Amino acid sequence: MAFNDFRNYHPYRLTPRQRKFLKHWEKRRTIPKWKYILFHGVLREGLACMLVIKLLQFAFDPQAFVGFYINTMGILFLLLEVCFWLGGGGIIGWFKHRSFETEYEMLKSMEHF
Repeated sequence: MAFNDFRNYHPYRLTPRQRKFLKHWEKRRTIPKWKYILFHGVLREGLACMLVIKLLQFAFDPQAFVGFYINTMGILFLLLEVCFWLGGGGIIGWFKHRSFETEYEMLKSMEHF
């Protein structure tokens, strides 16, 4: 749109990026909510973050890492860490789903302009 060219202008017109988001999220909406949270939250955010952190811990001090997780309390602590990261990933997945759904509804209401 050229400067001062208001013939085809509307303040609520969707940008190409917003249209792309609408198409992308319409495909994602067909996935059940629990499956979205599982794949895009728990596995992608929670498990991936935990693995990166554990690999960094192992890379910087492998002896301390193995020494810490080799006994019974270390294994219990590792299981609690897994629960923590998977739970955190679930929360992130729920929040992402809710945010994208809100954004979708808002853009869908503006689409008719």
